This record gives sequence, structure tokens and C-alpha cells, in this order.
Amino acid sequence: MKRLLYRHCLACCEDISYGVEPEPGETEAQANLREFGVASEDDALANATFKYASIDDGSDAFLEGRFVRLIFDVPWEGEHGCQFVLRDGKLPEHVGASGDPVEAFV
Repeated sequence: MKRLLYRHCLACCEDISYGVEPEPGETEAQANLREFGVASEDDALANATFKYASIDDGSDAFLEGRFVRLIFDVPWEGEHGCQFVLRDGKLPEHVGASGDPVEAFV
């Protein structure tokens, strides 16, 4: 899970301008990571706060399986948060924003 949180953080820091002034020789993404105190997978996990989990049988999306949403508050995505959807207990490779539909993770 910490690997996926770190990947989510890296993607956000590459795609979003947070207004952090880069230090000499630093990219904007590196400045963003510094601002959030994230230099590793462990840092990403330490900066994430588990918010809640919900269980979905997938029937609304005509999907088979049991889906568990894990929702996190993360400082690098304060507006949407971060969500993982486990299908039948397996952690996916995809990470999305809180509120993304289950079918986005299949």
C-alpha cells in the first residue's frame, strides 16, 4: 500500500502546481515533495491518514466480486484525497481520487 501511496504522491507532485518555490537545482516536483516531507514510500505512508473503508458488492456497476474502498486523507491531494479499491482482497495497481467509481479500478 505504501508503494501505491508514494506513486500517487509522485503523480500529484508532477501534475499539480502547489506554489512551492524550488531551491536552486530543484524541479518543481522535487520542491513539492520536499514541502510534503515525502522522499520515500515510508514517508508517503507516514503522511497519509486512513479515513474510512466501505464494502461494495459491485452490483451497481454490474461487476462481479467484492470491492473494498480504502479512503485516505493525504496532504498532496487535499481536495480529493486518495482511494484504493481492493477486488476480492487483492490490492490493485491503480490509485484514484476519493469518489472515483469502482469500475475505474477494474
